[in-house]
Amino acid sequence: MRKAFELLIDSGGWVAQTFASAADFLAASRPGCPKCMILDVYLPDLNGLDLRSLIADDRREMPIMFMSGPGDIPMSRR
Repeated sequence: MRKAFELLIDSGGWVAQTFASAADFLAASRPGCPKCMILDVYLPDLNGLDLRSLIADDRREMPIMFMSGPGDIPMSRR
């Protein structure tokens, strides 16, 4: 899915940067350009909702779209 999103975003003329895990994302340098995050709720090392909590204060300007295969109402409220 990560590669498919990257190809789709690149085909629209934007530059996509993808990460295999929350740790990879947190370790990466932050580009100075406008950005948006498409975040999977189920990541291999850290829950996507917890990652959002970690970056909420530092990256307030970044809109985040959550995606998930399995999901429920309590998760969507969170």
